[in-house]
Amino acid sequence: MHRGIRPTATMLGAICCLYLGLSAATVMPAAEAAPAIKTLAQPVKAPASARAASAIVTLTFDNSYESQFTNALPIMQKYKIKGTVFLETQDMAEETTDGMFTMSWPQASQWWQAGWELGSHSISNPDMTTLAGDQAEIEFGVSWALIAKHTEALPYAFASPLGRFNDTLLAALHSLYGAHVATVEGTDTEPFAGFNHGDSVDPYRISRLLVMRDTPAKTICDDVAWAVKEKLWLVLAFDQVVPVPLTTDDGVYQVSTDTLTTIASCVAAEQARGTLKAEGIKQALTGTP
Repeated sequence: MHRGIRPTATMLGAICCLYLGLSAATVMPAAEAAPAIKTLAQPVKAPASARAASAIVTLTFDNSYESQFTNALPIMQKYKIKGTVFLETQDMAEETTDGMFTMSWPQASQWWQAGWELGSHSISNPDMTTLAGDQAEIEFGVSWALIAKHTEALPYAFASPLGRFNDTLLAALHSLYGAHVATVEGTDTEPFAGFNHGDSVDPYRISRLLVMRDTPAKTICDDVAWAVKEKLWLVLAFDQVVPVPLTTDDGVYQVSTDTLTTIASCVAAEQARGTLKAEGIKQALTGTP
C-alpha cells in the first residue's frame, strides 16, 4: 500500500476475500492478506499537485444510478469527455435487466472501457463520520475490492457520502486511496465551491460542486470559462441524469439531459481550443489515467 500506512487486519481480510474470490467465511490472517493486497493494489505514487499549465475540468457522477449509464455516458462519449464515476456498490447487480434503478456491474465496466476512472462512494452511502473505525474501513475497503473484482479497475479516489468527512476518515483513506473529494452544494456562501488551485491542491480535500436541478447550465459554463481564465481545476458532481427532472423535492438532485448536454458542449469547446483538459481525478493529480 502507498503512503506507509498499514490497513487493519479486518479490512485486509475483507478485501482479500472479495477480490480473490474466497468464501465470505474465510478468515485470512493479516500476515497473509497484506502481501496479497500489495500485489493487487495499483502502484500509486505519492499524489502530485494538479498540473497548472492549463485548466482542468473533471465531471463526476455519484451513487451508481442507472440513468447515468443510459443518459449521461452517451453525452460524454459524444463530446469526448473523460472523468470519474463514484460507485455506491450495495445494490449493483451482476447482470443488467430492464427497469433497473441502480447501475449494474457490466454497465460500470462499460464506463471503465470508455476511458472513465472508477472511484468509490462507499458500499451503502452512510455518514462516514458517525461510523466506528472498522465500519468505516469496511465501507471504503470492501467497496474498493468489489469495484476491482467486478470491473478490473483499481479505484484511486474516494468520494465521501453526503459530503461528510473528518480528519480520522482522511487518515484512514490513505491506506487504499490516493485522493478524496468532498461535495458542496453551490450557494452564495460557497462562491468558490468546486474550484481547486492546481499548484497547491490537497489531494485529500478536493472541492467539488454539486450540480442540481435548479443550477442553470449557463452558471456552470461561466465557471468553466473562469477556470480557463485563471487556470484552475474545476470539479463537478452529478447524481441522477434524466430527460425531465421531477418538480417535487424528489427531483432536487436530478439534472436534465439538456443541462448536461449544454455543460458538456462548453467543456468540449474549450478542450477543442486546447485551453483545458477534461479528465478524471487520478489523471488530474498524477498525469496518468
